[in-house]
Amino acid sequence: MPFTTKIIFHNACRSWSVEQFVRERVQKLARYYRNILSCQVVIDAPHHHHQKGNHFRVRLTLAVPGKDLVVGHGHKGSATHEDLYAAITDAFSALESQVKTFVGKQRVFSIPHRQFEIGEAEPLSLEPGSEREPGGTEYADWMYTHGAGDTATG
Repeated sequence: MPFTTKIIFHNACRSWSVEQFVRERVQKLARYYRNILSCQVVIDAPHHHHQKGNHFRVRLTLAVPGKDLVVGHGHKGSATHEDLYAAITDAFSALESQVKTFVGKQRVFSIPHRQFEIGEAEPLSLEPGSEREPGGTEYADWMYTHGAGDTATG
């Protein structure tokens, strides 16, 4: 399912190679979860320090049904990098981890179960030769391996 990717440069120069790198990383996320609605990437150079060089911050927002997965907001995700590509890689690694956790939770809650009506039970096969029937092969094998087949001991 195609989704929109919006890349915003804030206080940073727009670069075709950076945009291409970001789009490749976004497509990698689509391998883990197919129902992505949209992705917003904000590349920010908050301070222009000529002595220390530019530092970059990347904020990612991935919209999935019922939730937004966000990286780069708050104190934990506000780390800056001198290398723009390192900042992008770190942010996408954190988002990839969130996507994997989200997908894992979705799988836990979507395990199909057979629904039974009140008073209904799954039928047992008690036909001759079935494994659950006391004379069946599974029962005979258990009796043989546990020494219970020899009842003629006096």
